[in-house]
Amino acid sequence: MKIYKRFLQSFSLLILPLISTSQLNAQTSLPEVLKTGTLQEQKVYMEEKMNNYNGYRAVREDIFLTMLKNSIDSLNSAKGEINTLLTSEESLQSKIESINSELLKAKNSEEKAIKEKNSLTFLGIPLHKTTYNLILWGIIAALAFLLSTMFILFKRNFKITATLKKDLEDTREEFEVFRTNSREKQEQLVISHFNEIKKLKGGA
Repeated sequence: MKIYKRFLQSFSLLILPLISTSQLNAQTSLPEVLKTGTLQEQKVYMEEKMNNYNGYRAVREDIFLTMLKNSIDSLNSAKGEINTLLTSEESLQSKIESINSELLKAKNSEEKAIKEKNSLTFLGIPLHKTTYNLILWGIIAALAFLLSTMFILFKRNFKITATLKKDLEDTREEFEVFRTNSREKQEQLVISHFNEIKKLKGGA
């Protein structure tokens, strides 16, 4: 059995170059699949068309070199696509970072705008809108109270002034009456005194 197996192996080693040579002579041109097919299609072609003996395949040198070249070209193409994808990824990442930066700026601007909208300046001091409204309404209330107090005081003073004016007029009228009466009495007294003197002189 071992002798028979060795004989088959020796025979195959002798016949295999002959088969490869006959195939090379019979197929001088490359198959179309090696020119236009994908690597997978070329692999299928090799599995179907090339002789397989004891785990080995008889492959024409030109076909082997062509497949090797196609494999290297595919690897280079894949490498180029990978580099392109990596470059695109870096560019996309840069754009994403730029967009995130713009979004952060927009968010900060929005927060600043909201803060400015909700805050007002009072005497150069920035205050929250609620605090500003409280101060403003407090000032308005104080002014209203002051105005009410001034109105009440004015009204009171007006009444007092009117009363004093009336009293002054009454006093003036009384004084005029008193002066008139005093003058009349004085005149009567002078006339009476003159008459007395005249009587005394006449009696003498």
